[in-house]
Amino acid sequence: MKKSPLTLVFLLCIFFAFQEVQAQNVFEAVKSENLKKVKSLVQKDSKLIQSRDEVGNTLLHLAATNTKTDIANYLIEKGCDVNAPSNTGETPLHIAAKWRKKDVVAILISKGAKINVNDGANYTPLTNAIQHYQNSSQQVDRLETIKLLIENGADINKKGMWDWLPIQVAAEFGSEEIVNYFIDKGANIPTEQGPESYQLLNAACTRGFTSLFEKLLEQGFELQNNQYTRGLLHSAAAGGSVKIVEVLLERGFKVMTGDAYGWSPLHSAAENGNLKIVELLLGKGADINDRNASGRTPYNLADYFGHKDVCDFLVSKGADTSVQQFPVLNGNYLGQKEPENLARVFAPDIVSTKYDMHGNIVFSPNGDEAFWSGWYPTKTSTEGIQQILTSKLENGKWTIPEIASFSKVGYGDDSPFISPDGKKLFFVSKRPLKQNEGNSEKENIWFVTKEGNNWVNPTPIDAVNFLNLHWQVSVDNFGNLYFGARDPEEKNFGEIFCSKFENGIYQKPEKISNTINSQNAEGSPYISPNGDFLLFDRATNQGHQMGLFISFRNDDGAWTIAKPIANVAKINERSHCCRVTSDGKYLFYMFWYGNHSASFWVKADFIEQMRATLNDQLD
Repeated sequence: MKKSPLTLVFLLCIFFAFQEVQAQNVFEAVKSENLKKVKSLVQKDSKLIQSRDEVGNTLLHLAATNTKTDIANYLIEKGCDVNAPSNTGETPLHIAAKWRKKDVVAILISKGAKINVNDGANYTPLTNAIQHYQNSSQQVDRLETIKLLIENGADINKKGMWDWLPIQVAAEFGSEEIVNYFIDKGANIPTEQGPESYQLLNAACTRGFTSLFEKLLEQGFELQNNQYTRGLLHSAAAGGSVKIVEVLLERGFKVMTGDAYGWSPLHSAAENGNLKIVELLLGKGADINDRNASGRTPYNLADYFGHKDVCDFLVSKGADTSVQQFPVLNGNYLGQKEPENLARVFAPDIVSTKYDMHGNIVFSPNGDEAFWSGWYPTKTSTEGIQQILTSKLENGKWTIPEIASFSKVGYGDDSPFISPDGKKLFFVSKRPLKQNEGNSEKENIWFVTKEGNNWVNPTPIDAVNFLNLHWQVSVDNFGNLYFGARDPEEKNFGEIFCSKFENGIYQKPEKISNTINSQNAEGSPYISPNGDFLLFDRATNQGHQMGLFISFRNDDGAWTIAKPIANVAKINERSHCCRVTSDGKYLFYMFWYGNHSASFWVKADFIEQMRATLNDQLD
């Protein structure tokens, strides 16, 4: 009997649906390390061996996260490509190295995996092994994985992400043992005055890596007290190496030099409980009762972090034990002096601090609340933990910053943004999407609602959270949501999307104009309240910041070709994560201040200047 076209379509739909279910089943079997089930499924349908998930990972990518090697061996035997890249260019070896699965790394190398291959973001398996780890118990596996890669031909001097050498990555993210291993293996250590050598020097001081510090000097690095090394003694005092501090003092670094946040080296040593360095600095004339810009003494810091031995020693030397003297901040914008013709760092040691800021400051429309985010220490650890902070204008004075009521430590809450009407606050978070679940593996967009004086009912926006989201979000007067994300089905490294808010519901997000999105990576958008211009970040796919760009919406709804703003706004060309105040007067953006990410502000009148210039060109 001849089948109708409708019947054939129906049968094809059933077939493809069955294939999709089987592909999901085999991925689940690999994930659960169920070799028996993997074999059963592949034996029934050999095409499953070529399955890929929504981001282009093969079964072997997933098997590379397993502790055992039996599934990886089986998949390779059945034809899985050991060098197959995902949509982001990661090979199974990148994944195995990232997760410290050294036995899987060994198998992949033995089966022909390319060991010096770069992924789309310019990471190699070696830099993945150095940079990524989940907890301190994996440090041993990390070093063993690194050794395995190098012994099998990984290039110890191949530059990667951020154009860094592997030893630079190790100095920033690895342990001292890993750094010393690179030194023993003859890694290239740059000694000419420049970004590479200064990064290594600062990392050595910050982390107390005495061997690296001595190696830099031994190979001819000229240690000079200049604009690039201004905070070096502070870093060394925090890092804990008495030897490094002694050398810096011998080379003329001043014990009472205040950094950008009003901290002395003694503040840094006390905060980190480095008693020997506290003793050394006091012996060299450090002011025991010096207060930083937020009004804290070395004693206040040692007391906050529970360093009793340091507190006792400071008291024995006559330290003032009175509480923090937080400055009185009155008026708009935390009472800060407003910028004139040039950008100014915002609220040093209050908002812009020595801890890394990650989500720029945003003010409520009536200017009585401020929110921002970053990695900040807690009483139990000086290691930064991501959280959202807030300050409120009460009785004419701004309060000491504290964790926002809706922000929970350990959830990765980040990048707050208040809607133009002041009724919703949006943020990104890795908190569980459902009750009784663990934290999400990726960032998702949430919002809280203003009820009285409180922000309540954290709610995820399901319509957009299927995408791989990152960093800053923004909304306009109509509730339309703009954000940066990577489409899992495409080989891109970040584009800007918009989810329209219609009838009280967020719609499926769509990419905005190609005059904004490009072959590079776009993200962290700010949309003006009436939607007539968009500011955003642009970076290369290798992570090099290209700065802030602006696009204007024409009367017909089309977006103009995006233009960089740095020269017109008179800001650094690598600035990022900006937003404009609700009164339209100021642009807040982020950039490095000292060795830390900070918030800056500048007049926003350049926006209308750029619009006028564009209109003149069109006339």
